[in-house]
Amino acid sequence: VERYRGRYRQAMVRYRAVQALEPAAVALKSRVEALIGVSDCLAALDSTAAALAVLEERTGWGEGRLSAGEQMAFDQTLGQRYLETGRPDLALLLLASVAETARSEGLLMQLLEALAWQARCLRATGRPDGALACLQEAAAVWESARERPLDAEWREQRGAAGRMIYTQLAGLLARGTDGETTPEGVREAFEVVQIFKARTLAERLSRDTRTDDRAASVTSPPSLEEFRTRVLRPDEVFLDAYMGPEESVVFLMTTTDCRVVFLPAAPDLAPRLRLLHELMARPPRTGDDGDTALEAGRQIGRSLAGGPLPDGCRRILFCPDGALNLLPAGCLAPDAEDDRITTCRVPSAAILSAQRGGNSEAGDGPAGVLALAGSRTPGGEPMPGAVSEVRRLSRRYRDVTVRVDSDPDRPLTPDDLSGHAVLHLATHARLDDQRPWSSEIVFNPDDPDGRLRAAEIGALRLDARLAVLSACETGSGRVLSGEGVLGLSSAFLGAGVPAVVASLWPVEDAATARLMDRFYRELAGGRSVATALEEARAALRADEATAHPFYWAGFVVIGDGSVDVGLEERLAVEALPRGAAAGGLALVGLVLALVLLRRRRRRA
Repeated sequence: VERYRGRYRQAMVRYRAVQALEPAAVALKSRVEALIGVSDCLAALDSTAAALAVLEERTGWGEGRLSAGEQMAFDQTLGQRYLETGRPDLALLLLASVAETARSEGLLMQLLEALAWQARCLRATGRPDGALACLQEAAAVWESARERPLDAEWREQRGAAGRMIYTQLAGLLARGTDGETTPEGVREAFEVVQIFKARTLAERLSRDTRTDDRAASVTSPPSLEEFRTRVLRPDEVFLDAYMGPEESVVFLMTTTDCRVVFLPAAPDLAPRLRLLHELMARPPRTGDDGDTALEAGRQIGRSLAGGPLPDGCRRILFCPDGALNLLPAGCLAPDAEDDRITTCRVPSAAILSAQRGGNSEAGDGPAGVLALAGSRTPGGEPMPGAVSEVRRLSRRYRDVTVRVDSDPDRPLTPDDLSGHAVLHLATHARLDDQRPWSSEIVFNPDDPDGRLRAAEIGALRLDARLAVLSACETGSGRVLSGEGVLGLSSAFLGAGVPAVVASLWPVEDAATARLMDRFYRELAGGRSVATALEEARAALRADEATAHPFYWAGFVVIGDGSVDVGLEERLAVEALPRGAAAGGLALVGLVLALVLLRRRRRRA
């Protein structure tokens, strides 16, 4: 767990504790895993020489005979260390042996990883043709492995292995074995990685992709030409990113053009993105206006596009990968405030194509808002802002159903989410880094049934057009590849909701309330989801008290931000301007006086 969270020094302390135990007290498999873990942590901390040394010394190993799987794991890690320390030929020998053993034993996951590392060795020794053949074999193996166990965690690991394969494959195809980028190579590279991303997503939409029509709708992604001409709109730019072990690849696409941008590898890019996220996600200190962090984010955004955005761009559709999911809002937009560009995230080109292939309009489905609020966290801390947030929605807008966890007679069920145009969830969210589809919305912490897991939500067929997850870190989760942000936001997309608004980090109650108030007013005014959120973020950004990115940059749109929801305001006194409210009260008083006078005359 510490390794997955990037806490490599803490992880090494635990691995060393395992190595310090008496050999008789620890299984050989655990000792091998601890040794490999120490080596991987040292490599992640840029101590590649030390990472190789601990493997060659085999400290804490003890005596015993390794199984075939344990020997393969050790040899593959040793091969990786040889490659990282500049000995690709030696690494290739070890990895070829691992791949051969995996083939004979029918171990598909080990074969996938060995082939991916073999390709890296072949590229390092100047043999791109051999690397391409190796990756094409790996892609065929990955495809055959899709029909194997339906276990969600097994599929997560297979997706991670596929990421190593397809990012390298995209780079080789786009450049060509001679290193020259061609339009045909870019087209082939884009279509290959879309197949990987679409099928990884489809597996999360269904337990069985062979029988579920939702999964089938995204397993055949559009070709590059179809996507450009039938899905994209003239004022849109589509940025499709893939973070790879040797380089990262970004496809920039408009209705008239498609080009590829090459960026640093994931190990180089990810630490910068995590640091940027930390700078924006923590409450500002005195004198910190957030401008430095925001400019650093914009520089990353400019590098993704490979320079200025094309002329006429009014909307950015960003399909992130890996740690790019941590990139906050405002980093892809231009510096000019008077010409704002709306941004939203999409899991893949196939998902966007499937969403826009439908013909439903705002008035076709159900109306109204389901507003859920949790009054306290599982730790017992009060959440007064969440309750007041949903109450305010019911006072201002028509057809709002409010549910608060303090009502023990009405436990929340998955079926309660159906029959509403908008789902607003101002609750606590519990995220599971290791099993993202076990992440859950905690509606009532005292009720074991007062929780909705991501897997339960993803299995629903919801007719809502918008889900607003106004909770702690609802857009976060374990970051892998292929589908954008894992966890609750992806679950709602899988359930059929075209647009989700989520936060990438916890924001204080007052700022969230202000942003949500402006967001819903813009929706009621006929704005699309992406435009409404951009206006709300801009309002907080323009206020000196909330100008720091901490208050507004964490809120993002995931899915199709062009949808609208047909929200309708109440004609209430509190919704009117102050002068109009005073006039309304005077008019009400005059009407009451006339009624009383008429009754007195009748009695007389």
